[in-house]
Amino acid sequence: MGGVEVKWILSLIGAAASAIGAWELKDRIQNRNRKLDTGLAGGPLQATLVTGGKGCSVRQLATLRRADRHYALSIKAIPPSADCPTIEQTFEQKSDLEKFLAEKTRFRLGDFVRRQDSTGTDRSH
Repeated sequence: MGGVEVKWILSLIGAAASAIGAWELKDRIQNRNRKLDTGLAGGPLQATLVTGGKGCSVRQLATLRRADRHYALSIKAIPPSADCPTIEQTFEQKSDLEKFLAEKTRFRLGDFVRRQDSTGTDRSH
């Protein structure tokens, strides 16, 4: 085999690996979205996060609920803190919510489904 053939075969293997990875990612996102929708149908979902800052840690509680056709997000510090103001935001699209979480917070959509059991009950506490 010549060098060109080897490069072509390696490129083909790389493309196949990328396609498999993209397919698996799509499947995980669809699964997460199904769990999120199922959980929200049963009521609000919560996620907690502990962040460090200024020599102390802050516990944040995020609550996500469906309000009509919107997603309503609330994030607050426990206990309340001036360094960590409460966030109240609504989103028409799940993609807008996902973008907001990624750009403005340390929470991700997966945090709301990670600890849900089949009844939608939060077992993180």
